[in-house]
Amino acid sequence: MPIAWRDTSEPVATWPLDALAEAQGTAVALAALAASRGAALSIALPRVLAVEVVEFLASRDVEAGGLLLGRRHAVTEGDPASIVGVERFVPGRIAEGTGTSLALSSEIWDDARPLLDAGLAVVGWVHSHPDLGAFFSGTDRRTQRAFFAQPWQFGWVVDPVRREQAWFRGADAAPDGLRVLTS
Repeated sequence: MPIAWRDTSEPVATWPLDALAEAQGTAVALAALAASRGAALSIALPRVLAVEVVEFLASRDVEAGGLLLGRRHAVTEGDPASIVGVERFVPGRIAEGTGTSLALSSEIWDDARPLLDAGLAVVGWVHSHPDLGAFFSGTDRRTQRAFFAQPWQFGWVVDPVRREQAWFRGADAAPDGLRVLTS
């Protein structure tokens, strides 16, 4: 019988933002909304982009992943709370995945370069755990700490088989203090 690790933390709260497309370009509106919810990090993820990501991950029998690009907005000057608007997904087209591991090739940075040059930032990453559950492994935590350590950067793990997902923020891969806004 295979071993399955499970994260026992509460799932991330998700709440709708009907005017996301309009508000995402308005940092003040998003920042006010984030502050009103009391989250250290609020992630604005358009539903169409979430579907694109999950479909990519579900199309592979092994672990797959990619980068999430967008913009960060501080809630108020000097306040550590932030809101991140995710605008693009850069899939790891060239990767070595197994049922329990993923190694993205350096070409993912070449694919992201035009978007980074256009002003977007790497706000997070996503990868799958097919039929293992949605949790961050020790390797995932090391990856988060090494490459996505800012308090406003996040990791998203999806199990497309079990239809589970989990979110983690900052260098410590904290599973709390964040909200995901979808529309």
